[in-house]
Amino acid sequence: MLRYLMLVAVPALALWGLVRVSGRKLAVATLLLLGNASAFVVFVGLAQSAALLLLVAVAAVLGCCLLPASERPETAQIDVVLLGVLLIVGGLGWMLPIPMHSASLYLAVSCAALVLGWRRLCVAAGGAGRQWSAAVAAHPAAAAFAVLVAGFAAIPAWLPSMTPDDNAAHLLLSQQLRIDGYSRLDVSSQLFAVAPWFNNTLHALLTLLQGSDARSAVGAWWLVVGCLGAYRLAKALGAQQSYPWLAAALYASHPLTAYFGMTLQVDGASAALLMHLLAACVGLDWRGTTANASPWVLGALCGALMALKITNAIYVGVIGVWLTWRFVAKQDYARLACMIAVAAVVAASSYVYATVITGNPVFPLFNGIFKSPYFPAINFNDVRWHAGVSLASAWDLTFATSRYMEAFAGAAGLCLLALIGAWLLALRGGWLAAVTVFAFASGLLVFSQVQYLRYIFPALAVLGTVAVVVFSRLSNPRIWGGALLLLIVAQCGLVRSTTWLLLWGAEQQLLAGGPEAVPDVERAFVPERALLRRLNAQQSRYCLLFAEKTTSYIALAPAKSLAVGFYDPKMRALAKSAQSDVTGGKWISMIQNIGFTHVEFRPGQAPPGLIPALRTLGFQLLDSEGEAQLWAKLGADPSACLDGTIAPRNEVRRLLSLKQ
Repeated sequence: MLRYLMLVAVPALALWGLVRVSGRKLAVATLLLLGNASAFVVFVGLAQSAALLLLVAVAAVLGCCLLPASERPETAQIDVVLLGVLLIVGGLGWMLPIPMHSASLYLAVSCAALVLGWRRLCVAAGGAGRQWSAAVAAHPAAAAFAVLVAGFAAIPAWLPSMTPDDNAAHLLLSQQLRIDGYSRLDVSSQLFAVAPWFNNTLHALLTLLQGSDARSAVGAWWLVVGCLGAYRLAKALGAQQSYPWLAAALYASHPLTAYFGMTLQVDGASAALLMHLLAACVGLDWRGTTANASPWVLGALCGALMALKITNAIYVGVIGVWLTWRFVAKQDYARLACMIAVAAVVAASSYVYATVITGNPVFPLFNGIFKSPYFPAINFNDVRWHAGVSLASAWDLTFATSRYMEAFAGAAGLCLLALIGAWLLALRGGWLAAVTVFAFASGLLVFSQVQYLRYIFPALAVLGTVAVVVFSRLSNPRIWGGALLLLIVAQCGLVRSTTWLLLWGAEQQLLAGGPEAVPDVERAFVPERALLRRLNAQQSRYCLLFAEKTTSYIALAPAKSLAVGFYDPKMRALAKSAQSDVTGGKWISMIQNIGFTHVEFRPGQAPPGLIPALRTLGFQLLDSEGEAQLWAKLGADPSACLDGTIAPRNEVRRLLSLKQ
């Protein structure tokens, strides 16, 4: 925390000095915001920061074009940018298999949009600036505190991409667009290649704009959107005095909020959009006309939630039915049709391609029903997360968190126990009760199906905001505000419990060493990234086998690698068979038949028989980093593997008759 404060304080003080010299004044919250932005630029790079800023600017232009002034009140300027981003990313999802994606095209389109819409951009920026200044001026101390907490939560976003799911799955789309110019939709090598891909598409867009991995920008974007969503929902529900700022701070302080900044897992994004959608619904005026009910915003938010994750259907289904009923009651069929059309455009691309490729629109889920040949005819189920639901679940989630997520005690935060009383008080009626019941019932339904902490985070985020609103209405609000401050600070201290990467000091190493420490952090925690970076720098053809299931990082070598982990059922079955032969005979047969030229693994976790097989085949240790080793058969030709095994898995080539 001290290092973070120093990093933010230095640029903030420098800016304060410049402002004083110019004779102007800036609020402390604004100075802290600029200080956090400066630290972000220093640690993740100017290119990535500029890519995010460019997307926001283009989105603002598009949002202003589509959202009439009557439907974007001064108090909800965020709708302009949100609408633009959601439509851009949702539309891009339909074009992923088309070989057209390049940095030059994206930059050309972005620059053209800014040139043609610079006046609209100025209007949007001016409105956002006025809204920010008014909110900060009303409660400057609370605003500064919220910015500090949000900035602290952003630190994990500064780290390189190190989580296993990112390197095995989420980064694959951006790498394919950057290297090939299109997505291969290869569901044989990566089961989730056609799963809801909104967040991966956003990441791919920013990656192409900056030229390399832009996961940090995605994490920062959703953190900001989430904090604004908590503030906006608290306002809409009637939070008084400085409490909307405390709602934003409480959301930012949740340990999982910080965790979602360092991964492309979508539950943080889902929470952010759900809070904006609920705030938009609460703020609708149905008296006589639906003039302030923008079908563009409502449709885009519903569609983006569905495009992020199939389980969001529980939240969207309830809200969608309610909105449909209200529009029908007002006989406003044009707006209803527009909302549904926008939602479909934003949401449906991955489901359509999944149906075309696999025959299962939610592949690989519910394959016992759809029976796609790409996966066993069973309903996908992770048996690890069935601890059961009981009255003690809230206690267990807080203190026995490892039963509900790959995390440690405290990763669920303290809200599940600390805010129970506030949720009971929220049931006294009105919108506050409706939102409380909706969030609790929806979250409980999700939790009853699979007891996994990440999946209920959207409901937890909404319930946390509800509790803040309740506290604002109690007598002695200063006392309750002080209690919230203690809860927020306590939760900030639990961030490291969310993953072993933080618990073992990844962010501490980064803060201590500065931006130059990023490669060292990467080598220390995910040495496979360093190995593949050096291998790819040789610019030679190869076919790589990731030979142990915990490091199935095919996103590091798209269209050049296969893995024996869960994501590739055929390779997994071959590896399982090979492990039964400790002499290595079956490994020899598999490696020769497919034609691998390189094999990566960690010796301490190497499958039985693998190392003897490699030595028999003439493989040699080519490179190593930490625990990870890369073996190669020098002079071997990868053509049989690349052309005979990997190329036929390219579903886009089959779908669009593309030539390699």
